[in-house]
Amino acid sequence: MLTYGFYTLLAALLAALYFGMKNAQVPSKSLRWFGIGAAVWLCYIAGMAATGFFMVLTLPPRFPIFIIIPAFIFIGWFFLSGRADHLLSVVPKQQPIYLQSFRIVVELLILGAFKKGLATYEPTLEGYNFDVLMGLSAAPVAWLVFSKKILPEKTALIWNFIGLLALANVVGIFLSLLVKPQLWGYPATPISPEFGTMPYLLIPAVYMPLAVFLHVFSIRQLGKKTMG
Repeated sequence: MLTYGFYTLLAALLAALYFGMKNAQVPSKSLRWFGIGAAVWLCYIAGMAATGFFMVLTLPPRFPIFIIIPAFIFIGWFFLSGRADHLLSVVPKQQPIYLQSFRIVVELLILGAFKKGLATYEPTLEGYNFDVLMGLSAAPVAWLVFSKKILPEKTALIWNFIGLLALANVVGIFLSLLVKPQLWGYPATPISPEFGTMPYLLIPAVYMPLAVFLHVFSIRQLGKKTMG
């Protein structure tokens, strides 16, 4: 059931991104590149996972080096190279914020992984992970700012920065449990090697980078107007 949830969310997100861009009349060429890029990244992650590469939890940590850093490099390149400019102008401003609601499901999946024994409670919503609040607040913020126009757009901008801090908190907890578990009172990392297999790798490889991407996208959309 847990595995089904991971893959169902992945399929739902890919469909939402594809049809969201299509409804925004993004060129067919860009849609093809989105499909190709997503397929290549997923094949890379699944292929590496199949070898057991990410099940090795000794230093240096493989998750940030081979998953998180490459994903962030791509995000930086996408925005700094100007590749995002057209999307920024055609995608409705509320869309990337509404989509952040997917983090509610992600937090439930992380909790499920904890209940299965893959990690301890610290990086879950039962511990010090408050990211579910961003998922719960996404739709209300988008609705109040863009549909009802009760709140100014600066509210959404601030919400995005808070969301990035919430993600940084989760990543910091996870990495510290992996690299320096003694900080939490564990003699060795309490993270199970099974976390380095599919579908659990979708958390650091897809769900977390997507949340960061959507925040940066929204900040770029809102920043110039609200701060100008």
